[in-house]
Amino acid sequence: MTFDRVRPGGVLRARSVHDFASGKSINVARVLHTLGESVRCLGFVGGERGRMIRRDLDTAGIEHAFIEVTPQTRLCVTVVDREQRRATEFIEEPADVTERDGAALLDTLLHMPGGCSALLLSGSLAGGVADDFYGRCLEAAPGVTSIVDGRGEPLLACLPQRPTVVKLNVEELGLTFRRGMESQSALRSAMVEVCALGARWCIVTRGSGGAAVTDGEAFWDVSSARVETVSGVGSGDAFAAGLAVRMAAGDDVPTACRTASACGAANAACPDAGHLDPTLVDQLIDEIRVRPAR
Repeated sequence: MTFDRVRPGGVLRARSVHDFASGKSINVARVLHTLGESVRCLGFVGGERGRMIRRDLDTAGIEHAFIEVTPQTRLCVTVVDREQRRATEFIEEPADVTERDGAALLDTLLHMPGGCSALLLSGSLAGGVADDFYGRCLEAAPGVTSIVDGRGEPLLACLPQRPTVVKLNVEELGLTFRRGMESQSALRSAMVEVCALGARWCIVTRGSGGAAVTDGEAFWDVSSARVETVSGVGSGDAFAAGLAVRMAAGDDVPTACRTASACGAANAACPDAGHLDPTLVDQLIDEIRVRPAR
């Protein structure tokens, strides 16, 4: 919902409203599709909202293989304040699924026809799904480029399976290790720890502050392109999608982060999460610098 300005406590009239399928993995899939990639989206859906998600992705031409569950898919509302150039999210907590639902989703991944060039695992796990779920997904796709965008115990539990990249933001990194990330030394120490626990690369996004990248030994700084931000919701998902595209094309991780950062910025220029203009992405790439960090 987009408003000219948001003043709490009053009657607010939205300038525009857009209902669409969203959520981290769907945002990633939508960006990949927009960039011309073949993609298949997996996850749980339920109820009339779940049917809306299927219809929306069908209309967009995005392939999906969802598991139907009993709980209704949750509803989240993003409120965009045009005056402040700020977005606020109202998020419904997800309902629990069953252990059988989790097993069905993993089985769907195991039997995907044709394989894949990259596997992206995004977001928190639904209640009822064991913390080792992401690790089991990685086991199901040996040798495939993998990007895990998660936090907490599900992230830590998958690290022994050596994901290619772990991507998270500063807040998520702090929550995962339960300590502050106010200083550069604290941030770098935690990133090195992620790699020591099994990740080959760790990327921490910092919004307009760009991103930090490490392989556990060396560090790189990735700048962020300047855009007129409308909503940053989904920019991390767009970053992950752009990263996957370039890594699948053979770029090393620091180089791939140029396109990733451009995708994140292009998403921020749009009010709808997971939506971007690919022409803008191409324009922004030239602004982004990747430099070895001291």
